Amino acid sequence: MNNKGFTLIELMATVTIMGFVSLIVYPSISSAISSNNSSSCKYYEKTVVSASKRFIQKESVDIKEAYGGNFPSSYRIDQSTLVNSGYIDDYNDSKTSVRNIYVIVRYNSSNNTYTYESHLTCLNKGGKNIYNS
Repeated sequence: MNNKGFTLIELMATVTIMGFVSLIVYPSISSAISSNNSSSCKYYEKTVVSASKRFIQKESVDIKEAYGGNFPSSYRIDQSTLVNSGYIDDYNDSKTSVRNIYVIVRYNSSNNTYTYESHLTCLNKGGKNIYNS
């Protein structure tokens, strides 16, 4: 007699092994997904800083005029300003959201340089903070 198939013991052993493997693999997969989500936020932060640099290059003359001919020592650029001026698009990711996006531009008049300090809070859809700068 040729019996082909698995016994109940063999099936139970296979299911048990698969359970242990999934327990080991799940944290790694979860960590990779979380890392990917925060990478998306970091990339958007770099985009906002780059757009702020272009904004300052184009608008610095108008900013100086608004402040009496001198660039202020500290100037804040909000995400809404960059979006409305066409420098960037809104952040659009189905897995994360961003809040409090702005860049502080500091002007050093002694060597005529600008520094850019970005601020961004990234949340997953559950509201947990996954990236903050």
